[in-house]
Amino acid sequence: MKHQKLTVDSQTLAAHWGLSDRRVRQLVDEGIAVKVPGGFDLVESDRRLIERFRRDDETKALKRRRLQQEMLVAERRLQRQEREWLTITEVQAVLTGAWESIWNSQAAVAGHIFHHLGGMAEGEKRALMFELDSMIKGELRLLQAEFEATAKRAMEKLSCELRNGIFVKTREIGMLKAEIGMTDDEAED
Repeated sequence: MKHQKLTVDSQTLAAHWGLSDRRVRQLVDEGIAVKVPGGFDLVESDRRLIERFRRDDETKALKRRRLQQEMLVAERRLQRQEREWLTITEVQAVLTGAWESIWNSQAAVAGHIFHHLGGMAEGEKRALMFELDSMIKGELRLLQAEFEATAKRAMEKLSCELRNGIFVKTREIGMLKAEIGMTDDEAED
């Protein structure tokens, strides 16, 4: 369908669109404002500008859907990670169980050694066992403190990594929202 040509100068086109002359020149470079002898083809330029707006709206809609999908995936990933992580209480229960097992094993070893010291006088056996027991318990306490400190650092590091992962994903989502001009209310819809 052939349209009627209405030719206008750059100031008239700029005023018609509510843009600056510089922006009109940029739209010429982008193929939106159509130059013809004597100025610009107003009808064809308007048609191309409307088509551009339509494409931009479609692009924003696609980006909005992509953002909503990414937000859903991030939320599901976070929920899955939270289910996989042990709580501090669960870690403490495991550590306490391990510590009790080590402590009980130490007591059993000490009893076994005591019975194999047959030729010693009872007082010497008890003194040797007390010294051995003190050394073992001292080493176990050091081991326990080191084990607990390591476990605490590991939990802090994992917690920090989780927070950093959430922060990075939140920033990515924020940038996508800004790119398409979406508000938080729109993202929740």
